Amino acid sequence: MEIFITQWINHIGSWTWIDTISLFISRMPFLIWLFMLVWIFVFRKCPIKRRQLIIALSVWVVLFFLINEIGFKHIVTDYIGIRPRPYVAHPDSITPIGKQFSDSSFPSSHMASTLLMMTLLVREMPVLWPWAIVFAFLMAFSRMHNGMHYPSDVIVGSVLGILYGLWGIRAGKRWKKYIHIKKTLNIK
Repeated sequence: MEIFITQWINHIGSWTWIDTISLFISRMPFLIWLFMLVWIFVFRKCPIKRRQLIIALSVWVVLFFLINEIGFKHIVTDYIGIRPRPYVAHPDSITPIGKQFSDSSFPSSHMASTLLMMTLLVREMPVLWPWAIVFAFLMAFSRMHNGMHYPSDVIVGSVLGILYGLWGIRAGKRWKKYIHIKKTLNIK
């Protein structure tokens, strides 16, 4: 079933402006630029929470690399093998667009990092949730349209990204509470 969904999405607007936009959204330079803008925006709007946000970012980076990149993409694949990307598994029916990654398609790191950042953005600026959802859907569409992921890769990557975001925010709040208690008790 997943392959049929992926094939259908991959063929939507083939060789049109949809390919161009899908490729642009998935490119790392664009994502780095977007994530930097989100951080600058949040830091400027929430100057009191800067330390808390830095702790959250540190937790996010560690969780993302330990679970997504090392856990799933290396350790798990040593035991169960890699899940080939759709364009690799079905070269006759899926046309790859953009950089052709060769690692396991499961889970989508693009979706995990995107939802992680969107979780921060929505948490700090709830009024932006419609834009965050639109961008998350565009990213999910582009990863399948580009032939890089199946729907389950995108869904699991999204859930992981939201969890990383929530865990990071929670760690930042605990750190803030710890510092407040430490200052109250005058502990150095």
